[in-house]
Amino acid sequence: FLSAYDGNRQSAIELALESDVVAQAVLSMVNGAPEPIETTASALLQRLDGARGTEKPPYGWPKTAKAMGTALRRMAPALRSVGIEASFRREPRTRRRLVQLARVGAGSGPTGPTVPLGPNGHQARA
Repeated sequence: FLSAYDGNRQSAIELALESDVVAQAVLSMVNGAPEPIETTASALLQRLDGARGTEKPPYGWPKTAKAMGTALRRMAPALRSVGIEASFRREPRTRRRLVQLARVGAGSGPTGPTVPLGPNGHQARA
């Protein structure tokens, strides 16, 4: 059951990444960058618009910085599963909202502490 569940979950993540235009643009940008990218959502939108060229934006392409931030937050778990961490913070003095995109080790599960399992496959009691 678990192997089927993991396979279905991974297929769903791949489908979500393939069908999302923002995720595809972020994947190609981060994979081509030698180090983490830290910028505002509006600067990221301008950068991705410039990389896209003069062609008409595809359906679902964000038109505003807020929409770009929302798209990144929505795709963050799927991006994390393929090794790209999208984190959000504010600068202390200027309070600008910053987005950091960085390559990390590709994991297949959620990040966070692992819980040891007992012999029956359930969480071990302390």
